Amino acid sequence: MNILGITRCVAFSPNMQDKDLEIMKAVKMMLENNGHLVKLMDEDSFAELNVNNVAENYQFVFTMMRSKRALNALNKLQKAGVMAINPYEGINNAKRKLITRIMSDVEAPVPDTIYDVDEDSIDNLDFPCWIKFADGWAKEHDDVVFVENRDVAYENLRRLKHKYPNASLVASAHLKGDLLKFYGVQGTDFFFCCYPDIEKSKFGLERINGYQQHFQFKMNDLNNICDIIADKSKIYVYGGDCIIQPNGDFHIIDFNDWPSFSACRQQAAQAIAHRIEKHLSNN
Repeated sequence: MNILGITRCVAFSPNMQDKDLEIMKAVKMMLENNGHLVKLMDEDSFAELNVNNVAENYQFVFTMMRSKRALNALNKLQKAGVMAINPYEGINNAKRKLITRIMSDVEAPVPDTIYDVDEDSIDNLDFPCWIKFADGWAKEHDDVVFVENRDVAYENLRRLKHKYPNASLVASAHLKGDLLKFYGVQGTDFFFCCYPDIEKSKFGLERINGYQQHFQFKMNDLNNICDIIADKSKIYVYGGDCIIQPNGDFHIIDFNDWPSFSACRQQAAQAIAHRIEKHLSNN
């Protein structure tokens, strides 16, 4: 099969450009080892292509794209019959406001969240909490901010509204406990969990929860609910963060489309390649 891989634009890959590219290269290698012809290109170049020409030459697309232009092109390509992982619908659903609602719909354990928070609703917040840009993905460290009181919340709400005038913001409760990262590929048996290195992170926000206490929890339960979220949202290649509390309860605080998988790159690449081939064989 001829397969096209679309890499993530640098603007959507802050401090992670090399790691994001490496997982795409690893998936390419896995697929090529299985006899497929695979080409990688960046999402800006993909957005410039003629959709009909792409549809004539490729049977499948795997992608980390996020830009609006590239997503519009992917949507047209899918309508022309080309399959994709993650598909247009899944990548769009990964926007914070949408995925948080989807998680609530499937009764996943999530922190209490106030949607469309603004200066008028600031008195409804319980502190400390997190205020987050919700209409897309965080590009900069201050798109997600930890606030401990009303004054800091007010200052950051005004700043974010100025930065993103028409965007939605959400406020989520801060939960104490171990911060745990998870990675998965829905439809496979791959699911990986690890504790982050708080000294080496994208934005340094992991320091808020401090060092891990290694509270016990049921990984199978976390895996099961994550696969349900992935199926509902169509974010089949996913990663995220959760908080493990002392009693073993967990709450999912982030669920993202196609992370870098830097802690488990080869296992993830093998699972993604398997998921792509499974998808091809079923269609």
